[in-house]
Amino acid sequence: MSSCGGDGQCYVKNDSPFPFTGKLSVTAVDFATGASAPLKSMDLNMPAGAGVSQWFNIAAPDGTKSVVVATVTDSKGAVVSKNIMPFVTPQKMELLKANVKASPAATKNADGTVDITVTAEKTAMYVTLTTLAQGRFSDNAYLLDASSKFTRTVQFIPFGPFDAAAMAQLTSSLRVEDVSAYM
Repeated sequence: MSSCGGDGQCYVKNDSPFPFTGKLSVTAVDFATGASAPLKSMDLNMPAGAGVSQWFNIAAPDGTKSVVVATVTDSKGAVVSKNIMPFVTPQKMELLKANVKASPAATKNADGTVDITVTAEKTAMYVTLTTLAQGRFSDNAYLLDASSKFTRTVQFIPFGPFDAAAMAQLTSSLRVEDVSAYM
């Protein structure tokens, strides 16, 4: 995983009992456009062990206008860690109204989950889904930006059998919010 402070000092850490090879990409996501600008990219070849760290610096962006995202991928390109780091509190973020919407699929998947397609017109910070249906979402409180074309599909994972009544409850009570709705 990787993290940065508002002063631009950052680290990447391997606490695994196995060596890690992969890549680190640190970007700034602009609130106005949703576009990502690279801040740092580096190959990782870290030994095994608790507390193995590498320190580095970035030019810290203006936290009122962007958020920093550190993504660690393994040697096969799979994301193993994604850390969204705001450098200011939400009320200081200059977010545009994102107009986020969530649309559940009409039927459940073979594994019992239900796909929820989430879209936004602008960058959406801390997109959060809630429902009265018993279950959880595969991801919640995330960033929706131009890198995903302001669209993301998450799954609703029910806590037990999921029949037609539960599907109706999910559909009727599904709610989506983001920080821009409160600005």
